[in-house]
Amino acid sequence: MRKLFCPLTGALILSAMAYGAWLTSDPVSLLSCLPAILVIIAVVGGLIVGVTFFDTVEVVSLAQPALQVAPPRVRRVLSSEARPIYNERKIRDVMAGLGEIPAKYTYKRKRPREVAQVLEPACTGCGLCIPFCPTDCIEVEPKGRWPNRTVAPVHVRYDECIGCGICVGVCSTLAWDATIMRDTDEIEREEGIVIHDTFSGDMVRLPTGF
Repeated sequence: MRKLFCPLTGALILSAMAYGAWLTSDPVSLLSCLPAILVIIAVVGGLIVGVTFFDTVEVVSLAQPALQVAPPRVRRVLSSEARPIYNERKIRDVMAGLGEIPAKYTYKRKRPREVAQVLEPACTGCGLCIPFCPTDCIEVEPKGRWPNRTVAPVHVRYDECIGCGICVGVCSTLAWDATIMRDTDEIEREEGIVIHDTFSGDMVRLPTGF
């Protein structure tokens, strides 16, 4: 409707002027009106061209977003090479440096030269080392001793430790390097305990100042 308004208006004006000139039947009057007629023709022509041009641009700009179709979402599938798959062989490769892991629990037969010690500030309490201990001498500390921590660390019951070092390998390979091997005599002096040749079942406290 907007495109037809200007042409119809111009045609109506020109028709009215031509009809008026025809009624007067005066060629001189018609020639005197000629400049005004040309101006009106130019204005109406410009309006027609402008409306046609700008309407075309507007239609294109409005229609363009509709033509932009979002690409379909493609589900990314990882190949078997990119996705890690854990099996017995790979687990054995990871744990190859941990030493020989006994198939069942054992007990201490002689006093070891070194025992495992958990660096409690560094321990996250994940408990990965607990099931690997062949003497089952690693346990989680009571929560009450660590009120400021969400998870309490683990500790080693030194008199049951055989010094195999498996927990050290497990922690360094799978966790945080929070377990180390320490000289047995140093642990006795620091903790004020006696580490026996065989596990007696009870820890013996040394006198104060040992």
